[in-house]
Amino acid sequence: MSQLISTQRPYPSNLDKRNLFSFDVQLVDSPFSPVTYQTSQFFYCDSGRGKIKVQGSEYLLCPGAFLSILPWQVMEITEVEQQLRFHVVSYHFDPVNDAIRSFYNTSNNQLDVIETMSRHPVVHCKKGQRSLIFEVFQSIRNEVGMESLFDSSPRDNFSDILVINKIVELIIWFCRVSRQEELPEPSGAESDKSEIFRYIYAHLNENLTLKKLSRIFYLSESTISAYIRENMGFSFHDLVDEMRNGRACNYLLYTDLTLEEMADVLGYVDSSHMAKLFYARVNMKINEYRRAYQRVEDICRIKESRKYYEIVAYLYRHYQEDIRIQDTLDRFKITSLELNRILLQHVEMNWGDFVNYLRVNKACRLLLETDHPIVDIAVEVGYNTSKTFHRNFYRLKAMTPGAYRSAARLKGPGFPIKT
Repeated sequence: MSQLISTQRPYPSNLDKRNLFSFDVQLVDSPFSPVTYQTSQFFYCDSGRGKIKVQGSEYLLCPGAFLSILPWQVMEITEVEQQLRFHVVSYHFDPVNDAIRSFYNTSNNQLDVIETMSRHPVVHCKKGQRSLIFEVFQSIRNEVGMESLFDSSPRDNFSDILVINKIVELIIWFCRVSRQEELPEPSGAESDKSEIFRYIYAHLNENLTLKKLSRIFYLSESTISAYIRENMGFSFHDLVDEMRNGRACNYLLYTDLTLEEMADVLGYVDSSHMAKLFYARVNMKINEYRRAYQRVEDICRIKESRKYYEIVAYLYRHYQEDIRIQDTLDRFKITSLELNRILLQHVEMNWGDFVNYLRVNKACRLLLETDHPIVDIAVEVGYNTSKTFHRNFYRLKAMTPGAYRSAARLKGPGFPIKT
């Protein structure tokens, strides 16, 4: 049975969905299972030793290893000999790519940036290059703060421009190092299969079908369908909807396109179809989402310790209702940035993750203690549709509600509710 691939959120920062970028330091003591990132990532390893697999191909990790992960690529740490330390920059790829094409490519030469970054995702910097690349990472940290310290550095009107320039600098360094290094061509059937996710993401505005993918990747439709379900936990059509929804979130946050324009760009039938799918996945109307996360330059300080207890108490008492993030923001008169920072500091989850955590754990109790139909349990814990309930339950428990109930009854008392 294939190992389930977990999927990261479709925005660079957990503190504030509006942020185009974030910086953090990540320590890795042991191997971890496959992950797909919906945003682009740069990793710079400055200590430790191990191995990493990206798109099915394995690479050495050591000081000076420089990684570029594009949206919907699959990555896993397969071996850790010594604790690895990464400096990580997460960024929204579209505005950076637009800047490269619009402003930097003055000679109109063909730039193979995406091909270079996706074909050889790991390169190794020479000693003279390491300090220069490290300085770029530190410049980004100085500008945006450090995510895991809940540090949001003061930013002015030039911050985004400066950070975009620094990320373009990282892209240039990555491509130059890639060309200087003797790199073997990636090989293996598994690598080809994992490219399916990248292809779907890159062609969301088209009429994607299993038949079309079958012709491109020389695999049967049933093989592709089974591979997607076994590795992502989604059907083919649900995966396409999930990717389009992530793209829609980015367009809502970072552009002023109308819903009709976004639906056309992202490949939806029309704006009403887009709005319906968005609500089913986010449990929030598109216009409400846009209003909740629009940029607010004037952020007032609050007494977080008292506010934390009030917010958690409110969410715990109302999570079974049709609660929305805007309700919480209006009730406590705070911004989404402040709300998510408070929750991340105290429960290590943002608003959406915490509400789903409460709902799914309540559902686990009902699955163990009652014989209620699963669709009734979904409604009882606060989900509007059974499909939304199943998706969130699978994401948190790595199994369906039905499988959870069967496993619990098979193993008897002591079967875990929380994970």
